[in-house]
Amino acid sequence: MKDFESTVVGFGSAVFGIIVGSATNSWVIGWLTFFLSLFLIAFMIVQSKQEETDNAKDLYDQALASGDKRLALKYGRQYYASLREDGRLTTYDEQAIQNDLLSIDK
Repeated sequence: MKDFESTVVGFGSAVFGIIVGSATNSWVIGWLTFFLSLFLIAFMIVQSKQEETDNAKDLYDQALASGDKRLALKYGRQYYASLREDGRLTTYDEQAIQNDLLSIDK
């Protein structure tokens, strides 16, 4: 939801910049504001993605520390999926999660 809100705010800022530029007869100000807004949108989306990954990692670590294998499996899959561009787990991700689950018994 944060991504959507950031996009709406950024898009609104971009449109506002173009309107201000038109109103002041300065296309430079309008386009500069537009591109600055696009940059800020991209930055907010990347920041949001990083927060999502960090939160998933924290939940995964907490589940492993608690010894709850079902929860650790769930959060482990969420964490590793957040690391992938397409959000799909690889065989290596599943193996890493399995190794972590096995280490709980030790």
